[in-house]
Amino acid sequence: MPIRPQDLKGTQVKYRAGIKYLIAEDWSISLRLFMALPDLPEDIVTDLVELTKDWKLTLKKYFFSDGPSGCTIDDESNLRTAFVHDGIYYLIRKGFLHPRYREYADKLLEEVGLADGMEPLRAGMWHQGVDIFAAGAARPGYDPYPVQAAPEFIKNDEWKTDVDWTKRPGP
Repeated sequence: MPIRPQDLKGTQVKYRAGIKYLIAEDWSISLRLFMALPDLPEDIVTDLVELTKDWKLTLKKYFFSDGPSGCTIDDESNLRTAFVHDGIYYLIRKGFLHPRYREYADKLLEEVGLADGMEPLRAGMWHQGVDIFAAGAARPGYDPYPVQAAPEFIKNDEWKTDVDWTKRPGP
């Protein structure tokens, strides 16, 4: 019996593309080790990220990141700082943290990178790059990893009607 479109309904896989790194276990860091930061009004707790009033950032197991962005090579001097930056941007995008805190995220990118051995010129240029070009990535509501689906012929549970199911490729 040939496979019919209705037999495949609900079998489409949903995924997010562009993710390079996944936190393997809960990880915390006090961001006040790197620079002076104002107290936050309250602790923020989400499924993937926590940030306390005194800037202890916790990225939960399965927090995902595209790693360092821009013209850079992923290395030990910029991976931790990329996770810190992405964690704060995540809270801004999801509406848990006001967009004015973006400037702190961008400065922390430089400061954590320096602490991890990044060359000062590179850290400064990377900070300038995100300051100039990354505003959209922190925009509330923005999703850098939208849910995609495969196979592509199914869009929002609407089936393509011009697929000849009797002539599907086979071994």
